[in-house]
Amino acid sequence: MNRVKTISTFFIIIALICTMFFPTKSAATSWAFEFVVYDGYIYVVGEETVEDVEEEIGSVTQYSDMASLAGNFSNHYPVGTKYYSIKGISAEEAIAVEESEGNYLRAEREAKYQSTIEAVDMEEKPLKSVDLSMIIIFTVLGLLAVTAIGLIVWKGMKKEGGQ
Repeated sequence: MNRVKTISTFFIIIALICTMFFPTKSAATSWAFEFVVYDGYIYVVGEETVEDVEEEIGSVTQYSDMASLAGNFSNHYPVGTKYYSIKGISAEEAIAVEESEGNYLRAEREAKYQSTIEAVDMEEKPLKSVDLSMIIIFTVLGLLAVTAIGLIVWKGMKKEGGQ
């Protein structure tokens, strides 16, 4: 019975250590509105269509509905969505976002944008789904768990054989 208590206690301690070092993160960010970031400013995309677009001035370079990123980021539009200047309107006031080919929505400039995550050059540094340090930590914890269980079982067998 002592052996079962020891093994149970060991697994509880391992579980507590894992939750301390690897806290869970929120699954998604809740956005109040659809937006794009252009030239360091947030532009809130509305429902007003734009007919008189001029030249292409940029495009979405980062997309996420989970976190805020650097660069020409959007929480709604995919990478490659183009931005255009609007005839007679300064980009400091509004820009046009190409929703679909030939259809543009007006995006009003709201405020200076500050990202929480640095931009990633997708060609040179792809995002990794699992960080190497996490693999190493879990491997070490797994080896410690297997070693501890082996020692507990071995000591239990030794005790039973010696009595």
